[in-house]
Amino acid sequence: MSYSQIVLDYFFAPRNCFRMDNPDVVGIAGNPGNGPFMVLYLKLDGELIVRASFQTHGCAPSVAAGSLVTERIRGLALRETAVWTEQAINDALGGLPPHKRYCSAMAAAALYDLQVAVSLANMGSTYFAGHQQKGRQE
Repeated sequence: MSYSQIVLDYFFAPRNCFRMDNPDVVGIAGNPGNGPFMVLYLKLDGELIVRASFQTHGCAPSVAAGSLVTERIRGLALRETAVWTEQAINDALGGLPPHKRYCSAMAAAALYDLQVAVSLANMGSTYFAGHQQKGRQE
């Protein structure tokens, strides 16, 4: 199996791969502790993403997808991250083999989960299944 130079670079030198202390919002895809998963952590200044990090359990493309997404979304307003679909992440990684596309899908799903969490918070919801909001611990 052959990966693009982009995937290999992100895998051998991951960016932003750590559990963030006191994130403002967390997005989760998969089931941490049981198979492949990705957790995205954000620090926000209003709507602006000022810091992003991730944790994953998986293969080289999973690490690469988390690294890429956290680099590309920093400095964006949360609503602007909607452009980072599975296809966009896959393309930015130089294309993944078909059986590894779940890695780009996992990163896109965790990003979508972040957007849902913030939308619910903005609507005043007190229900955040699988999410951590500022001041709330799971």
